[in-house]
Amino acid sequence: MKRIALALILAASTTFAASKAYQVTGKVLEIGNDVIVIQKGNEKWEIAKDGSLGDVRLGQKVTLFYTMSAKSMAVAPETVAPATVAPEAGRRATSTKAH
Repeated sequence: MKRIALALILAASTTFAASKAYQVTGKVLEIGNDVIVIQKGNEKWEIAKDGSLGDVRLGQKVTLFYTMSAKSMAVAPETVAPATVAPEAGRRATSTKAH
């Protein structure tokens, strides 16, 4: 377990030196070639993994150290509000009364 944590810390510190590091602790639900799923409380956390995390078994309690990074981005087009015509200010109504 300590080897796993140390390996993840070293990988995070050398690969993602500029990124903020986070951690999550929970029980292992699934282990795939490129993903590990752990359960923290009622939430399932699916985290991508690089390479082997060592000797991890289903049901073990582990602490994963991870970083977040963006792979791509989609930018929504800007919307311009239609111009509105302001009412004429200071216009007085004319009276038809005789003085």
